Amino acid sequence: MERYARMRASAAAALCAAILVGSTGCTWRRVRDKIDAPFKGTEKAVATHIKNLKSGDPEVRKVSAQMLGQLGNPAAVVPLIEALKDNDIWVQLYAHGSLVRITGRSFGYKNYREWRRWWDEEGDEFMKKYERGFSATKEERARMQNTLGLNALRSGNPRGAQYYFTDAISQDPRIPDYHNNLGLAYLHQGRFLDAYDSFHVAISIAPELVHPYMNVGQVYEAMGKRPEAEAWYRKAVGMDRDESTWQPLWRLGRHRLLKRDYQGAIDALEACRKRVAKLNVREPALHRDLALAYYGMEQIFSAWEEVKTLRDMGFDLNSDFVNKLKDELRKNGFDPDSGERPKDLKAIPERGPDEISP
Repeated sequence: MERYARMRASAAAALCAAILVGSTGCTWRRVRDKIDAPFKGTEKAVATHIKNLKSGDPEVRKVSAQMLGQLGNPAAVVPLIEALKDNDIWVQLYAHGSLVRITGRSFGYKNYREWRRWWDEEGDEFMKKYERGFSATKEERARMQNTLGLNALRSGNPRGAQYYFTDAISQDPRIPDYHNNLGLAYLHQGRFLDAYDSFHVAISIAPELVHPYMNVGQVYEAMGKRPEAEAWYRKAVGMDRDESTWQPLWRLGRHRLLKRDYQGAIDALEACRKRVAKLNVREPALHRDLALAYYGMEQIFSAWEEVKTLRDMGFDLNSDFVNKLKDELRKNGFDPDSGERPKDLKAIPERGPDEISP
């Protein structure tokens, strides 16, 4: 075993090493100098963030737990494992996300004991292998399994999708999309707590992603917790700073529609209309919900415009609703049947589009 005296003499690096050695014995002594090479210049930041994990301010602890994952230095592994015992759930989540990034493993943010067991038993081997990086073969298998999972989820087989996404995560747990997709497989099986955990793991690995925030909202909505659901939908909309997605706005609008906040629904859905136009997306569910929201506001001509848009897209709404809307239009002196009706109209799928990640 290489002696600690052979480690490079950088004082900041020595601080990180001391923290690691103090927790695990001789592990850090096995790390070769070239493992440290990519981290030159970041040792002081790593040491500072490790120290901040003991701060009395949970916001400071949360930020440092997240930053250690971005810095990627394996010296942070043990302090991050210890941070899984923090009394703030967001510190736990970000510590877990950073551990997944650095180690390529995932035992869950609630599973301190398993993380500790893994490090005690395999930490030396991990440090020796760290320089070689992640296996390209595992990455490719993970991508393949994720693709199979997406196909299963789209075909209405969430249990099969769960199997594929779980395998993808076991091969490469660093990818947040796999955790997000597993959460959707759980959600469609009614396993709300499992879905909640998977979405939060995705957030902990990549806090900038939008869809996991929205999907947490779906979990709360499915559980009948409407205020919490709306809060998460709003959070997802706020996270989309570059306006690259439309689903959070649609989810927010549909949520308001279901609680009969018609004006709030129209505000969100009209913003969504602009977004889908920008992204060149055609989504019948959006126009369906706009028609219902405008009808709820007694704006029947606007509602009819949405019905016509749907028909131009090849879809139609529930016949009872359409007939009721026609009756209202006739009372106002307008003949809704004066135009030609397109043929072969389809029903809009009950369930909206899945927020899956390729």
